[in-house]
Parts: sequence; C-alpha cells; structure tokens
Amino acid sequence: MSELDCLLQQLVLAAQQHPSGSLTRNRLLSKLFREIQQSGELASYQALCPRQLQGNYAEIYAEALQQLFYYMTKRIDDYAPDKGKVIQWANGQLKWRFMDAVRDWKEFDKDAEILSLDELEQVSCYWVKENLAPSLSEQLIEIVREDPEGIFQQTYTGKNPLANFRYIALKRNIEAVSWSELSQELGIKLVTLSNFYQRCLDKFAPLIIKYLSE
Repeated sequence: MSELDCLLQQLVLAAQQHPSGSLTRNRLLSKLFREIQQSGELASYQALCPRQLQGNYAEIYAEALQQLFYYMTKRIDDYAPDKGKVIQWANGQLKWRFMDAVRDWKEFDKDAEILSLDELEQVSCYWVKENLAPSLSEQLIEIVREDPEGIFQQTYTGKNPLANFRYIALKRNIEAVSWSELSQELGIKLVTLSNFYQRCLDKFAPLIIKYLSE
C-alpha cells in the first residue's frame, strides 16, 4: 500500500472514531477531502460526458465532486479496509455522482446563453408599457407565482419535488432567502441548487416572455 493510501485510510478510520457532526470528525474529513483532491488519482470520467455538454464539463465535474464529498460525509462509517483502497471507493462513488450530474444537466437545453433575472427583464421589457402595467419585476414574480401551465412547479432537481423552480424563485425574489438557507432547507448542495436555478432561467426565458406579451 502506498503512502497516500495509508494516509487516506488512517484519516477515514480516525474519523469513524468520533461522533457524526463532531468538530474532530469534521476536521478529519476536511483533511481527507483535501488529500483526495490533491492526490491526482481521482478519475476524470470526461469520457462519460456527452459531446453537447463537454463545454460544461468542469462545472458538471465540480458538482459531482461536491456530491461525492457530501455522500462520504454521511456514509464514512460504511467504509472498511477489506472493501479496498479509499481512493477506489471514492472513484466508484464519484462515477455515480458524475452520471447523476450529467443527467441533471441534460434536462435542459444548454445551447442558449444563461440569463440573470436582470438580463431577463432587459430582454423582455419591450413587451410592457410602463404606464399601463405593474412594474416588470412584479409581473415576473406574478407569472412565476401563478404558474399558468404548472411547468415551474413540476420542474425540480434531485428527488425532492419541493426543490422546484417556482418555490426557489419565490423564496429568492420575495422572501430574499439566501442560497445557503435554501440548501439547508431542501437538503440539496448549494452549487446544485444554484446551477439548477440558472438553467431554469435559461430554459423558461422564452416562455416567460410569451406570458408577458399576452
């Protein structure tokens, strides 16, 4: 067993000796994840990334890596030395997290440029006459709230229906809930939630503009 393998195994076994959520365990896990990232032995899985998403590979991989470390934090007690090297266990789990991230990204068309809320307002503002309608921001919020075809609420990330575009958009733009608070509430990693929201803005921009023009 190499020096790296010994170190990773020692960190895992040491973390298992402390209660979940304890400061010592969290510190050991943080060191473990740093060592894994810096080892140069994590699989890239770029070959599993579809051609149309190769331009987003770095973001997809980063999302998968976040999910891997989240999984390892929750399931670190499942590891046993007789299951193989820690890096092999990590790579095996990373493969599934990467495929999940690719599947999440494939739900949406990534060809169009991602719009922010401000950019969405600029694109669609010509549909609204200022003296005849509420402010565009109010209209956008009202459209998302009404969700005429139920599409916003039906589009969610992960396996949590509550983590849908309508809920997230209203939380962010009416209640000004932070990403970290939403992440904790929905049990979904911040980067996954944020990326999902941006992809929804991109996907739904034409539909929202259509609603505004009616």
